Amino acid sequence: MARVHCVVRRPGARDSTDHDCYLKSLFPDADPYARHMLRARCQGVESLHTNLEKRMLESASRIAAGLDHPGNCRKWSHWNGGGLGAGGGEDWYQDLRKDVMLSWIRNDPSRWKRLCDGGTAPWVPPWVERQFEKEAWRYDKGHKRVLAARRRLMRVILRHHLRRAVMTRAIALYWQEQTQRALCAPGGAGRAADTVAFASEFA
Repeated sequence: MARVHCVVRRPGARDSTDHDCYLKSLFPDADPYARHMLRARCQGVESLHTNLEKRMLESASRIAAGLDHPGNCRKWSHWNGGGLGAGGGEDWYQDLRKDVMLSWIRNDPSRWKRLCDGGTAPWVPPWVERQFEKEAWRYDKGHKRVLAARRRLMRVILRHHLRRAVMTRAIALYWQEQTQRALCAPGGAGRAADTVAFASEFA
């Protein structure tokens, strides 16, 4: 008789599909409303990851195919002082993600007290980000896809600028050659100047 495959999921386990039980297991003493708001904000960041990845990959494909110019997506796809672009500059995306990290830690009084005692509450120290990525992996897993899409977009933009620089250099060298040919041709200003300079040497 074939063995029936059965997966038993403990409430709050890493592979559990019940997100409410997962948050309850992490923050048993937190207020239910606070947990509900935290889940809603995490889901908002999760949907934002999907939209960001889609927009960046579409823009990279259009630029690579020559259908768009990198300057058209600069307002949302470039790093602005350390942020990735998204719908108005990715600074706001990084700020939103940082705010969700702080909300995540705020539901754990001991870690929140450690954060406040360290005097680092306005910004997210590395240990908070590591803890958030470890515990909120089900919500933050799209962040790595966003970074991968950003790297692809930056490579496409860099390749576009390098190709344009090579083409511009070729055009500049061509016209420089044509100018020198015209100056050194019979009756040209350059040939006349060389003749006068050569004659002055023996005057």
